[in-house]
Amino acid sequence: MKHDKNSLSESLRMSVSKIKSGAMTLSAAFGLFLFPSMASASPASIQSALEGQQIHVSRLDVIETEGIVIVRGQVSRADQAAQISEIVKSLGYSRVANLVNVVPLPDDETIVLNVEREISLTRSLEGCRLVVASNDGIVTLRGTVQSELQKDLAAQVIRRVIGVKNVLTTLDTI
Repeated sequence: MKHDKNSLSESLRMSVSKIKSGAMTLSAAFGLFLFPSMASASPASIQSALEGQQIHVSRLDVIETEGIVIVRGQVSRADQAAQISEIVKSLGYSRVANLVNVVPLPDDETIVLNVEREISLTRSLEGCRLVVASNDGIVTLRGTVQSELQKDLAAQVIRRVIGVKNVLTTLDTI
């Protein structure tokens, strides 16, 4: 049986291709074994799990990339930061990069100053007459706004301020 050089070369190329294909399938299967499907948990489910454990993370940002969950944000106590990795792992993730910072909560006076600053920097709230108070991180906002949208925006701006646990509003529309 006589083979020419081209047919042997093509046969060899096909064999290598089959081996590579099999190796890729095997490596993909092995990867699924090591890193089970991440569809069982999402950033929203991670946030819900943290809230369920009474861990409030300010500026929470959760990203899942290539089987690694990256968690960023701020908490007020070191024990909360340590718990975050365990909670995320309990949702099925095996690789967690916990980049959460521990930042002590500001006092109420500082919270009020920060809220007032954020409101004054929000152009869409210009013309509103607002009075801010804080008691143990619960911010009360009273005053008048020009539209319903401004009510929602004011509460949203306040929630982003570090140390704010809850926002209570008593706003009238003029």
